[in-house]
Amino acid sequence: MLIYKSRVFDLYCMDMSSRHTPFEYVGHHGSCAALVLDKSDENNEVGLLAHHRPAIGRTLFELPARTLVPGRAIEDVMRNELYENTGLPIVARQLSKLTALYTSPGYSSELLTIFLVQLTRQQRQAADALRWFSLPELNRLILNQEIIDLKTVAAITAYQAVLWKGEGDEVL
Repeated sequence: MLIYKSRVFDLYCMDMSSRHTPFEYVGHHGSCAALVLDKSDENNEVGLLAHHRPAIGRTLFELPARTLVPGRAIEDVMRNELYENTGLPIVARQLSKLTALYTSPGYSSELLTIFLVQLTRQQRQAADALRWFSLPELNRLILNQEIIDLKTVAAITAYQAVLWKGEGDEVL
């Protein structure tokens, strides 16, 4: 049963006869994010945005991301997000799916799809909104709890797993 409807999510209550209390969960349209990669040198640098997050009162370095819009193709939503936040016009062939995961399956149906976006040298030079980090830097920042956004940590981990497996540019 729908309890509350918002612009981003809906709150549902489900009667679970085997439980003492009803089960509440967040219904979500899903989201997408992009691991923006510059492979023009051998550093495999990743571009992150600085976003102020009022819920925790901090500014975080994280992937560009957007909640999905029902009826719009996920790739179009991702390209639009990248253009709005970085000014980068991304063509379809630059997007490849890296992974998809549920953000908090204990209480939410949100499925986050993470794309890999490989920039050209010219795009990298024009991407003023992004701050660039090497993979070793990102690992250090994650371990020091300076990068604490879950989607960003998951994307970096997934990308490094692809590199470790030796698939190079091939992703899911």
